[in-house]
Amino acid sequence: MPRSFPKLLSIGLACAALSTVSGQVVRLVDSVKVSESSLYFDGQKVKPQDGFDYPDREGYDYAYGPRITPHGDCIEVYGDFVFMTWYKGPESDRHVMLSRYNRNTGKLATIEFPHRHTGFVNNPHIGESHNTIAVGICPLDDTIHLLYDMHSYGPDKPRDGSLAEDYFRYQVSVKGAASVADEAFALELFGSKRLYLKEGEDYTYLTYPFFHTNEKDQLFVRIRRGGHNNGKYMLAKYDGNSWSPFWDFNVLDASSLGHPHNWGLYGDLKFENGKLRAGFETRLAIEDDKFKYNNGFHYAYSNDPEGRGEWYTHEHQPVNLPIVDPTPLKFYESGDVFQTDEPNSVFISQGPDWTVTEDDSIHFVNDIRFKNQQKNVHAYKQAGDKEFKTSTDFPGGQLYSVGSTVYLIGLEEGRPYVYAAPGGTNDWEQIYYAEEGPRFRHGNALISGGQLYYFLMEDATGSAQPIHLQVYELGL
Repeated sequence: MPRSFPKLLSIGLACAALSTVSGQVVRLVDSVKVSESSLYFDGQKVKPQDGFDYPDREGYDYAYGPRITPHGDCIEVYGDFVFMTWYKGPESDRHVMLSRYNRNTGKLATIEFPHRHTGFVNNPHIGESHNTIAVGICPLDDTIHLLYDMHSYGPDKPRDGSLAEDYFRYQVSVKGAASVADEAFALELFGSKRLYLKEGEDYTYLTYPFFHTNEKDQLFVRIRRGGHNNGKYMLAKYDGNSWSPFWDFNVLDASSLGHPHNWGLYGDLKFENGKLRAGFETRLAIEDDKFKYNNGFHYAYSNDPEGRGEWYTHEHQPVNLPIVDPTPLKFYESGDVFQTDEPNSVFISQGPDWTVTEDDSIHFVNDIRFKNQQKNVHAYKQAGDKEFKTSTDFPGGQLYSVGSTVYLIGLEEGRPYVYAAPGGTNDWEQIYYAEEGPRFRHGNALISGGQLYYFLMEDATGSAQPIHLQVYELGL
C-alpha cells in the first residue's frame, strides 16, 4: 500500500521515538537472521493453467504472486519462543522449514522437513504463492501443528491425478514439543505427514489454513473449501487430544439455496479480544458488474467461545450459520470510492485487513484500484456508534490493536515503520521509522505481550534470499 502520510518522527534502528498518541516509546530490542536462503519466486509471472507443460527457465517463475516466505500464518509467539515457518531456497531446494527462536537463551533452532514445495498444480518449476505454511501451538498440551503447501488440491486437481494421495499436508508434534530445550528441537518430535486432521473426514480442495486459540486455550483451524467465487470458510477444534469435524461459517453453492449468485469470501475469521470475529469481502459469481474480484466490507462476531453459534452483525442483529446471504453483514461498499459503472473496472484482489479493539472499536482497511489509480480505504467505528466513518487519507500497513490503540505496521523504502491511533479514529501518528539497517522486501507482523514481532525478507536477489526476525518493545 502507498503511504499517504509524511514521516512525523524518524529515528535510528536501535533508538526510540516518543508518541504523543499514548506516550509510548518504541524501540528495537532483538534482531536475528533466521536464514540466508529462504525461497522467493524471482522469475516471471505465468498464466496459471492446469495441465500445461511449463518449461524450466532461468529464475523461478510463478503463478499469482512472487511471495511465498514469509507469507500466511507463518509466525506464532508462545511463551519465550517465536515460531516461524518458511520454505528453503533456492528453487532446487524448496523444503518446508520451521524455526524456533528462544528469546531467553538467544538460540535459534531450525527443523527441515522432508516435504518440498510442489509448485503450481504439482509443477515444481512454477512457484505457487497460495501454498503457505501455517503454524499453530496448542497451550493445552504444548503440541505444534503445521498445515502447508495446498491450494484446493484433490483426486482430480491437478487434472492428471498426481496429488490424489497427497492433497492435504498436516504434521503434528508429540505433546510437550513446543517447550523442549533448544538442543532437543528436532524433526524427531514430529510424526509423519498425513492427509487428515480427523480420520474419516473430507479434506479435499482446501486452501488458506490459519490457526487460532481461544480463551480456553483450545486450538482452532480456519480453512477455505472451494474456489474463488464459490468458496466457504470452515472451522475445526483441537482440544488437546483430537480434532473435531469441520463446521461451516458459510455455504457452497449459495445459488441453489435461494441466493441470486454463488459467492466466495476473502478475509479472516479470528479470535480477537475475547470473541471469534469475521471480517471479509465477497467475490460474487457475476461477470458484468463493475467489480473485478472482491467487493464490500462485511463483519460479524460470535458470543459463543467456539464460534458455533450466537453470531451477530455490527448492529448486534442475530445471524444464523451457515450463512447463505452475506448481505446483512455488509456495512460499507469500499469500491464506491471510484464512481464508475464500467464492468470489471474496480479491482480488489485482497481481502480486507481488520481489527477490533478491547472496547469494540472496529477498523477495516484495503486498497482499491481503478485503471491507473489506487486509493487506500479505511472504515472505522467507535464502540457504541451506529455508523462507520470512512477515509482515504491514512498510511498503509498491517492493522493491529492492543487495548484501545490501533496500529499500522509496514515498510517504507524497505524499512519498518509503525503508526498508532486511538481506537475508533483516523488520527494516525507515526511513532517509529528505522532510518538504517537492512532494507526488506516484505514481512508479516504479530503483536504479543506488548511487543511487536516482525518476520521479514531482506530485499536481495535470486530464489534464495535472507529472512530476519525483529522484535520491538511498544512501551505499553
